[in-house]
Amino acid sequence: MLATHPWRDAIGVELVANAQMPDQRSLRCSAGGMVDALAAHDIRNTAIIFVSVPRSARRATAPLRMVAVLA
Repeated sequence: MLATHPWRDAIGVELVANAQMPDQRSLRCSAGGMVDALAAHDIRNTAIIFVSVPRSARRATAPLRMVAVLA
């Protein structure tokens, strides 16, 4: 849903794989570039995803936030 959202380039994403482990990796990208970033950095396992929604996009992303909370 994030990858196809109209605000996908404005929504920031930080991905953290292997959190608190010696091989922890993190990267930042836009929501629209998340799939490509995961593939480019060979992140295949479980990752924590932090989503940053700019104030200007909050009203447009309200349904998206509800899905993220419920998922």
